[in-house]
Amino acid sequence: MRSADFQKKIRMRKTANLILFVVDGSWSMAVSERMSATKAAILSLLTDAYQRRDRVGLVVFQKDRATLVLSPTNSVVLAQRAMENIPIGGKTPLAAGLVMAYEVVQREKILHPDVQPLLIVLTDGAGNVAYQPGAMCPRSLRNWRACSSARRFTAW
Repeated sequence: MRSADFQKKIRMRKTANLILFVVDGSWSMAVSERMSATKAAILSLLTDAYQRRDRVGLVVFQKDRATLVLSPTNSVVLAQRAMENIPIGGKTPLAAGLVMAYEVVQREKILHPDVQPLLIVLTDGAGNVAYQPGAMCPRSLRNWRACSSARRFTAW
């Protein structure tokens, strides 16, 4: 017998993804049916995420704040209900939305260390509300790339 005759079974554990949608709910997104196109895109991604057993969350930013509309979950039904009631109107606090997304990802990394975060930001990119200087901004926010193996894509 040689060492080449032995086989070793290697078990690979599948890691779940955290798909966090960060959606602009300002008036500029309500123009020309951008929000309905955004909702349709998210719903199609939700079914795909369900089939892979990924966790899905939803952050909406509008007026002067960001809101966690849907905490990360495996339930597509909860996600669809949250999608129906996305508030629309006001200005675009893009920085607040990104900070909240960062906090949600950090919390999920603590609860589920193997999770791979995927952040999908749906906005027209016209942020017009500065981040509140009095608000606590995480020090490690500058190290966004270090908190995950994030890949960046830009769609026009």
